[in-house]
Amino acid sequence: MDEPTQLKGHKMSRKKKIGFTCVILVIGLVVSTGIILALANRDTTSPLETRNPSGTTGYMLIVYRPGISSFPADVMNKFAEGAISTGWKLDISTVSEISPKDISKYDLIVILSPVYMGAPQAEIATYLSSVDLLQKPVVSILACGSNTGLPAMNKLVAQISAANGTNLVQAAFNINGNRDQVLVEANQLVQIKR
Repeated sequence: MDEPTQLKGHKMSRKKKIGFTCVILVIGLVVSTGIILALANRDTTSPLETRNPSGTTGYMLIVYRPGISSFPADVMNKFAEGAISTGWKLDISTVSEISPKDISKYDLIVILSPVYMGAPQAEIATYLSSVDLLQKPVVSILACGSNTGLPAMNKLVAQISAANGTNLVQAAFNINGNRDQVLVEANQLVQIKR
């Protein structure tokens, strides 16, 4: 049998194969980044939820931004459980245009955000620029992925100060740590008294 003949110009050099592979990888990276950003910025408006309406320790507002994973919501729920166990009445809002702007009735404000690209979620910054925190004490919580959250925490603390809030406690929880231990720590963080 005769060997098949190569058509002239259809043989791909090693250099072209590598270039083609790189182009495919870059396209895949761009598409993946677009999907992740779309998920991170999806609308998460939910009605204000009140927990422990008979709480007597104080009245707390938790404004948080869910993330791509359930980790930020898990941290928020553990923090809320701890607050309820110490007698706090809670209002919980995903950050959106319907989040409370009048915070005068609250004794403590909690801002919880996932960290993307070294910063708190953009909707948190938008919310903080639209509200006067009235010198109320604020707990800042970050749910981090692959970093410590220090640059993001510095940004969040500055945003809270610009919104006229009093930074009380800052905590960053990393999803890459022991998840169960992280959630226990979130639960215990609320040992805050008015």
